Amino acid sequence: MSDTVKYINALCIAAAAVALRWLLIPLVGPDAPYATIMGAVALTVWLWGWGPAVVTAGVGLIGTGLMIGRPLGTLPVDRLHTLVGFVLYASTCGLIIGLGEEMRRTRDAYRRSQERFLGSQEAALQGYCWLNPVRGTGAEPIDFQLEYINPLGAAICRSNPHEAADRQISAVMPGPCEAGLLTALRRVVMSGEPIDMELADPSTSPRTWLRFMIVKVDDGLAMSFSDITRTRQLSMELKQRAADLQRANAAKSQFLATLSHELRNPLAPLRNGLAIIQERNPQGLGDVPAMMERQLRIASRLIDDLLDASRIDRGRLGIRRETVRLDAILEAAVETSRPHLAAKFHELVIRHAPETVHIEADATRLAQVVANLLNNAAKFTPPHGRIVLSARAKAGYVTIRVQDNGVGIAAADLEDIFDMFVQLERGKSGSGEGLGLGLALARSLVSLHGGQITAHSAGADQGSEFRVRLPLTAPTVQQPVVLPAARARQDSRRILVVDDNVDAANSLAMLLELRGHRVRTCFDGATAFEAACVANPDLAFIDLNMPHLNGIELSRQIRAQPWGRAVKLIALTGMGQPEDHARTRAAGFDQHLIKPVDPEELANAIDASAIDTSGTPSAASGRSAAASTEGIGRGP
Repeated sequence: MSDTVKYINALCIAAAAVALRWLLIPLVGPDAPYATIMGAVALTVWLWGWGPAVVTAGVGLIGTGLMIGRPLGTLPVDRLHTLVGFVLYASTCGLIIGLGEEMRRTRDAYRRSQERFLGSQEAALQGYCWLNPVRGTGAEPIDFQLEYINPLGAAICRSNPHEAADRQISAVMPGPCEAGLLTALRRVVMSGEPIDMELADPSTSPRTWLRFMIVKVDDGLAMSFSDITRTRQLSMELKQRAADLQRANAAKSQFLATLSHELRNPLAPLRNGLAIIQERNPQGLGDVPAMMERQLRIASRLIDDLLDASRIDRGRLGIRRETVRLDAILEAAVETSRPHLAAKFHELVIRHAPETVHIEADATRLAQVVANLLNNAAKFTPPHGRIVLSARAKAGYVTIRVQDNGVGIAAADLEDIFDMFVQLERGKSGSGEGLGLGLALARSLVSLHGGQITAHSAGADQGSEFRVRLPLTAPTVQQPVVLPAARARQDSRRILVVDDNVDAANSLAMLLELRGHRVRTCFDGATAFEAACVANPDLAFIDLNMPHLNGIELSRQIRAQPWGRAVKLIALTGMGQPEDHARTRAAGFDQHLIKPVDPEELANAIDASAIDTSGTPSAASGRSAAASTEGIGRGP
């Protein structure tokens, strides 16, 4: 409404009030001449505000004075009377206008708030309604009446706002009320505690899921609700996919572990055969045996990486900490990587920390980390490159750096290269060797040591640098080492070889016979036990997975015999996880060797098989030989 119309309306109301008062003169006389004017002012300020109300008050004053004053048609001539009357009239009108304006503004603000709220609910993304309790004879509500429901809420109830309003909730939403909504509404009214709940509507097919949020407001309830059927379906699908991925990951880890075990079996006869060739014709083959030995070591390292990858996936990659000298670890790593460095004629520069540095670490595993970094540097550096291995201690930490002048690493790959099975382009390395596991294993092992590993490079053809940061520790007090008495080497032993892999058993037997031992070969556990009962061997190499009495059962049966306590039992298997070592120890094995075993390691195990004077295997020798099998890349 325009301002002009408001003021015209104010004049009309003032005129009507004056006319009404003039008409009432015969009934009430000239007393209270402004009674109708006060009402007109209150009505005007409530409808159109203070401005039109002031006009109504002014026009009403003049009109009343002209029409009701004494004598009629004249204004009062008494100045004091006029002044007092005017002040009282103005004060009363001012009070009415002030209070009326404030009430009008409050009313308008409330209306705007209501309109905004209702407008927001009309466009809301969830249903909303107001509920008033319907009580019976008791204090607890028996139902709830819908005072308001927005369009989306009515749509969820398969209705419209006009049909749903003023109906009871049990009639509008019978399914959810049956499933527990009505009980929840009563609980909120009685306790005042809000509720957030999800219910399935049993009256729909397929079943619909709704989420309700209920809050008590005065004596009524405000309830918002939404259809979460799709959300529930997606949640269930995600849970199912997560479970499927977990099963697939577990299956992958188990597959890697099984593959690692199975790949060791064909490598064992190959290594035995190579040792036999070297024994029979050490000079006639030139560099061929060395080449074959390098390739066997590469294959063994890849198998060990696969096994370690499966341990990482299952959270079973562990370390055995002890206080060790850092330079000893670096020397072991260099010795392991020397063939890779020499193959491409790289220059290796070693810069140790100026002082002796001690760290608390698994020496074998940490040497594996540094060796992996050196092998990577050798692989990704062109022939005749330069590789620098350095270590520096500062502020309680030591930083090991491996730098090269090779192909470098793109900035986008600096983090990805630590993920499993991720490799740089094969063309850059010039070699297809490796599975992309070395850096992933290195990161996991460094993390287990409480350290960090990072990669740095200025870009392509700018070389790269890997940094391993580890906490320092104080050196331990050295205790004098008591060495056992020297034993005479036993040149010929009675040895039983038990393996269901015929090639592995026969090749090992042939190698042992070439070295002067007397060997009996069996291909299953039952036959091996019968042979052991007859021959009473000094030493037995036993595979674990065999038909007709496996290696664990065979060991227990041999140990149960009076003569079996004197037999040196060595597990020779492709299974090298911690639980496998624990099983062989519990079954009575003295040592646990992992295929393919190095011929020198095999000879050391035979030499360490001396029997003490009490007729029982030497525990010290068993522990020593067992420790010798834990080479770099082949931790248990």
